[in-house]
Amino acid sequence: MSFSNWGAAYSLDAKLKHQDRVVQNWPVVLLALILSFAMFSAGLPKLLGGWLDISTHAVRGHFLREFYVNERQDLLAPFFLNLNSALVWEFFDYAGVFLEVFFIFAIIRPNLFRFFVICAIFFHVFNYLMLNIAFSINIILYLLFVDWGMIISKLRKHRMLLSIERAINFRSLLIVGLLYTSFYLIYITATESVTFNVSPLRFVLEDLMNLDSLIFSGIVIFLGLIVAVLNLIHFVSKKKDFSDSTIPKYMHN
Repeated sequence: MSFSNWGAAYSLDAKLKHQDRVVQNWPVVLLALILSFAMFSAGLPKLLGGWLDISTHAVRGHFLREFYVNERQDLLAPFFLNLNSALVWEFFDYAGVFLEVFFIFAIIRPNLFRFFVICAIFFHVFNYLMLNIAFSINIILYLLFVDWGMIISKLRKHRMLLSIERAINFRSLLIVGLLYTSFYLIYITATESVTFNVSPLRFVLEDLMNLDSLIFSGIVIFLGLIVAVLNLIHFVSKKKDFSDSTIPKYMHN
């Protein structure tokens, strides 16, 4: 995203008027294509591998393997263990394959692509609750494509955005930088291991407070869910047309 000039709106350089306001949208388009192809490459083997066979339930089989072999038994896993509806499990099979396979075709329509992104967020929240698999990195990527104009307008109504803008200054960023540097120096000294594959927030939640990693990932996932719900409500209330051929902002040249 460094090629897109993503800091043109909210960054220290932008606030000091050192940031060029011209943004390049092709990196976002490239990410959209990569995301779509990744989803398609995940769905095609399922389609060819018999996931749509009504005599079997692929999602249930995958769930049982995760539950008993990998011992992913938290959150809503016990509920799904006792779910014996063949219709529901078959719906899960079809829904997952449909979402992944048709994701790549949705990119030709901006509103349809955004709708698929929102569905993907719900999809991964569902996986988190049932399979105890956290796709927090995926959620962050999906949030790139949601309607942030609507989110920002709501934040401005509640004057929350003003607080964020005021927090962007050299002093606050310097303090954050010093705190991060101090954390890594203390961590490296205490563990005698030179690694940067750890975040202060994860360290506090998991190592100091002994919270499960699912909780840490769940924070990101459910923040993404809130954004997705807001976008879905806005999408429905405005009666967006899936056939709208207007090129979205992330596809402008």
